This record gives sequence, structure tokens and C-alpha cells, in this order.
Amino acid sequence: MNLLKKFKKKMTVGGAGSSSPRALRPSPALKAALDIITEKLADNGKVIAFEFERLKRSPEAEWSVLELSVAAAHPAANRYINVVPFDQNRIVLTGNGATDYINASLLTSKAGSMPSWSYIATQGPLAETTAQFWQMVLEQRSSVIVMLTRVHEKQVEKCAQYFPLDLDEEIVCGTSKRAIAVKVTAVRDLDSDICMRELRLTDSLTDAQHQLFHYHYHRSGCFSLL
Repeated sequence: MNLLKKFKKKMTVGGAGSSSPRALRPSPALKAALDIITEKLADNGKVIAFEFERLKRSPEAEWSVLELSVAAAHPAANRYINVVPFDQNRIVLTGNGATDYINASLLTSKAGSMPSWSYIATQGPLAETTAQFWQMVLEQRSSVIVMLTRVHEKQVEKCAQYFPLDLDEEIVCGTSKRAIAVKVTAVRDLDSDICMRELRLTDSLTDAQHQLFHYHYHRSGCFSLL
């Protein structure tokens, strides 16, 4: 599996209202992230499983100083009780929401790494946390979402249907005080495994808009990585 090769092979999409494709050039940070994903998912997930076990045994990890108190206080917002963010690097939501918690962690490259990169690792949103997910995307100005799970797998929900599917389709989530509209402005199958959507977000609180790309690697799944 080489995600970067798949993306580069057919990295074109027709612009909204245009029949001619335009090239999508992934940034150095996105290329680095795709390389990391490809490496970690190698050998049916055995690589990342081995690394996780090695990190748990590493004396340098200093797991004792990392806390999970915030996640523990919001059990209904976590899809799995054993997959939660540490307090030290969790994403903190702003604004006037009832809570600043979301199950998401900020990951960054080591100082001096070239190219430098940062990305957010988050759970597949629950129906109850979809509004918080899009709030996070707006506040963090995320430019690319890479979805590495199916919505359902073996008749088990792995992720809520948090995004619209078809061209010009729109969903609205949130409350009367703050709603976020998510609309598909372009959609294209890059190959049999990857669907690309261009999304436009509109924040009812500020009328601000934000454009981003959503790549769904829909062949991947939790059970397939075991």
C-alpha cells in the first residue's frame, strides 16, 4: 500500500462549475503525512502495532507524567474508552460551546525536521460530536482531511456520516447559536480506493467560509488492520 503514489497518480479534480481538471499539488507537509501513514500501515498494520508496544516499554516515554483527566471527564464524547487524547497535547476548542473537549490530538514533527509537519489525529466522529469536529476544522484551519476508516464495518458503526456525499449536497450541524454548513463543491474518485471531495464550510456565527479537501480511503478498516 502506498498512499502517496495513489494520490500523485490521479491528483486532478474539476473545479466547481468547470469541466476542465486542474492539478492538485500536495504540500510538503501532506506528502510527509502520507509517507508516514504508508509506513505505519505496512504489513497489514503490524508495523504500527509493533511500534505502539515498543513505545509502551520505552523508559524515555515517561508515561507517568501524561494525564487523561479531561478525556475521563467526557466519556460520552469518546468512541472507545481506551483511545483518548492526553491532556498535554489535546485539541482545545474555543468559542461559546458547552465544553472545550474533543477526542483529538495535535502531532508535530521534531524540531529541525525538514519538511516540518503537524497534523491532528482524531476519532471517527460520533453523531453527537459531529458539530465539534467541524468546529475544530474551522478553528484549526485544516486544509486536508484524510479519512482512514469506513462508516460501517462488519455491521458495526466505526464513524458517523459526518460529511455530505454528493456534489452540491449540504449538511448543517450545530445549534441555533452556532451552526456550521458543510457543502460538497467537487467530488472525484481518484481510484477504486480513494474518493476526493472538496468541501466548503460556512460558519453562521461569523459568516466566514473555509475550503478544504476530504480524502476518503474507504478500503481501509479497523478489522483489516488486525
